Amino acid sequence: MAGTPQRYGSFYFLPENYNMARNDLLVLSYVWYKWKRKKKRLYSKTRDQFFDFAGGQEQLDMLLYQIPDMEEVEVEIPTWKLAVVLNDQLVFQGDNPLGFDDCPFVPVFWNYEPHNNYYDLRVRGLVRTMRDSNYLLNRRIIINHDISESTIQSGWMRKSGAVANEDNMKKTGQGWDVIINEGYELTDCQKIQPTPVPESNFALADQLKELIKGVSGVDLENWAAQEDKQISSLTAMIKQAANLTVLQKYFDQWDQSLKTLGERLLQVIQNNWNGPKVQLMLGEEPSPFFFSRVFSKCQCLVEEGLLTPTQRNVQAQQMLEINQIFGREVFPPSLVIKDMNMAGKQEALEFLQEQEQQQSVAQQHQQQVASAFEEARLKELYAKAANEIAAARERASRSDSNVGLFEERLAEVQKNEALSIQAKMDAIAKMVEVIAKFGEVETMLAQNKIENYDYREEIEADIEKNEARQKSAANKFVAELLGGVGAQNMGLSMAAPEINEEGENDQF
Repeated sequence: MAGTPQRYGSFYFLPENYNMARNDLLVLSYVWYKWKRKKKRLYSKTRDQFFDFAGGQEQLDMLLYQIPDMEEVEVEIPTWKLAVVLNDQLVFQGDNPLGFDDCPFVPVFWNYEPHNNYYDLRVRGLVRTMRDSNYLLNRRIIINHDISESTIQSGWMRKSGAVANEDNMKKTGQGWDVIINEGYELTDCQKIQPTPVPESNFALADQLKELIKGVSGVDLENWAAQEDKQISSLTAMIKQAANLTVLQKYFDQWDQSLKTLGERLLQVIQNNWNGPKVQLMLGEEPSPFFFSRVFSKCQCLVEEGLLTPTQRNVQAQQMLEINQIFGREVFPPSLVIKDMNMAGKQEALEFLQEQEQQQSVAQQHQQQVASAFEEARLKELYAKAANEIAAARERASRSDSNVGLFEERLAEVQKNEALSIQAKMDAIAKMVEVIAKFGEVETMLAQNKIENYDYREEIEADIEKNEARQKSAANKFVAELLGGVGAQNMGLSMAAPEINEEGENDQF
């Protein structure tokens, strides 16, 4: 059919009279079509996985020699080819001049419904949904203006001959009088009031205006809520999240399209730029991977940042709320004010930083004084502990000397016992004489009294010995305990006094 594109295989050709006012122009068409081609890839038997290789044949042979698990295979991969047609002549047909096999087009969809019967409505952008409501709004505005302009908006209604000075009725301004002739009433001359547009028309126009934003999914109320100082930061974030829920799909599609576009641009640079050009752009020598055409792929995670003044102001409000919740200064004023929208922020920030620096110096001085006071108290406690340890060791040495005195006393007791035995022997001799004189019974009674007295003296001597040993052992235990605690706290190495063979205390 004349005037319509003609298809030949995978190409579309435009006739000379297709949308052209002149026949002496040349029609240049670029036709991209999908194709297949052979490509060498590396296959790992153990991992059952294919790997791409962009180097030369020598590097491929070396790689296969170094890694026995790899083998070279030839597979078919999808690619895109280009055909350039000038009028009805094929000028070029071949591989993608950009040097990669992926699709050279990156679509950015807003709404895509492939099952829609109308081709012009399958792919719709953000503006397409707002066109109908905008058209109705414009039409309503035009109708309102037509109502106001289709009637007489000013002038006078009067009977013929009722007004004496009719020229004054056509004038504007102040100080003009309208004189009524005799025989006429004031009602015979009335001013024409302009016909008002019905209020329902304005309400309908406002409804259509709000409908434009509603059909697009954008709610300005949710976005503007963060400007309200009475609202909490959590409520503002919830409102923003609720508004983003409707638009999340479209933002994700937009991010995906931009990401794909970045990959295509990177492929164009990697396949067409040479080393000196890359060095000129980077300011440094490109890595060896650039020349071997082996490029790694990286993934980036995008997080929200404080880019706009509104976001920074919201963060400042959140810091103030945190300070109020905890009832103390969690965030200093200089950290809060730097994100606020206020005039003279730099001067105020410098002033607050200077104040905080002075407060920090004062706090450091107070901390130093407090630490010095605590250190003095600690040294005083160490000195008292050292004195107590020395006193305990002195008492321990005295207890040791008391043991020597006790042994001396024991020797004297033994001596006294020997003397008492001798006295007993003398008493026995005398007793034999007494028995002969007074009788055996009286003598035995007297002997039993003497033996009971000696037994009580031995028991009392044993009790005194045990008490002396226990007291000496307790003094030694206390001295050792206090000595160990003092050495750990003071870091002092004090030698305990020892008793030499002569019973004298050695010096430290």
